[in-house]
Amino acid sequence: MDYYCGRLGLNEKEYWESTARQLAWKHRSHTYLTERSWEQTRILAMYIAAPYSKKTLKPSDIVRLSFDEESSKQRKELIEKGPDQEW
Repeated sequence: MDYYCGRLGLNEKEYWESTARQLAWKHRSHTYLTERSWEQTRILAMYIAAPYSKKTLKPSDIVRLSFDEESSKQRKELIEKGPDQEW
């Protein structure tokens, strides 16, 4: 309840009237928006640092985020499946 009322800004009535599925959606949405915010911040940092770097920078060179590993796993799975495979 602390998370949903404190971080997500739900009032107590909204919290108790929500189903578990609705709360899970709110949690996922908040997590997604937070991750995108950090991704935007590191991209800006990368562009600021790029003129002073001897190598070509990637966002993950600035800061590694939790979802970097997940997205690389997804890319590998897509490559392994190939274009002719069913999803």
